[in-house]
Amino acid sequence: MEKTGNKIRAFVAVEISSEAKNEIERIIKYLKTSKIEAKWVDPAVMHGTLKFLGSVEIENIYNIAFRMRDILSKMDPFKISLSAIGTFPENKHPRAVWVGIDDKKRVMEKLHIEINKLIKEEGIISENRTFKPHITLCRIKNPKNTPRLIELIEAVNVLPAVSFISEIVIFRSDLSPEGAVHTPLCKIPLGK
Repeated sequence: MEKTGNKIRAFVAVEISSEAKNEIERIIKYLKTSKIEAKWVDPAVMHGTLKFLGSVEIENIYNIAFRMRDILSKMDPFKISLSAIGTFPENKHPRAVWVGIDDKKRVMEKLHIEINKLIKEEGIISENRTFKPHITLCRIKNPKNTPRLIELIEAVNVLPAVSFISEIVIFRSDLSPEGAVHTPLCKIPLGK
């Protein structure tokens, strides 16, 4: 396939419900009392990433979307809920804080595997990390108040806000000084 040199940063994700976004907003407000210096993600744009594609030819993205339609048409919509809070890495020196996604039927993991197969077939080289369904809350800039943040993480009670997932979204991600701007490129429904 001839490449055009027309690349964009992209990722595949599920969008979460207003209920989940409201719960995340409550958690963030609580965690901010730690006074940790961090870049907090706006709950309005939060999502559960299935796969970060990186810098990809637009043609590859549309090929992936076309092929995903076949796979997703055979899958039923599913539910996810928020679960415990954690950090990356999982130690006393975190660089990011996240809230987990409880996916009892492991549909997100199955989708992650299918997307990995598709992108390999498209010749896209990507990270090969262990998949852990989560929603990033913040990236830590200065670890000064980390002990207090860890205390709050251990004390917070996450309400299992539910999201009904009926489509998968491929997003464009443009970086700016204010943070990443995510634009939906295409939405692919689950089921027929």
